[in-house]
Amino acid sequence: MTDEEITRQLAEKVMDGDYRFWNNDTKVWFDQCFNTWKIESEDFEPLTNISHAWMVVERMREKGYTYSIHQHPAFDPVVYFEKNSFKRYSSQDKSICRAIALATLAAVEGE
Repeated sequence: MTDEEITRQLAEKVMDGDYRFWNNDTKVWFDQCFNTWKIESEDFEPLTNISHAWMVVERMREKGYTYSIHQHPAFDPVVYFEKNSFKRYSSQDKSICRAIALATLAAVEGE
């Protein structure tokens, strides 16, 4: 899966938005909560921006998931999501943002 596909999946499946492209790839975001299209000066970049990655973590928490992040100096960070203690979804990557994104998609797709 490409970075663009991961970002789109997070926007649609987790953030409850619709990620679209208009006018030379200007990113436009549909916020279903407010039922409006937004053209944001700051792109939604959860794979490279820790603030955006953390927004994904917070949204997962709102959806009933618990999370944990483990870091050991000798290993890449591991991110876990769990819902109702039935199944734990995880991802490990050298980038914490990417680990969050991949664990999130694993959890959402595993439901």
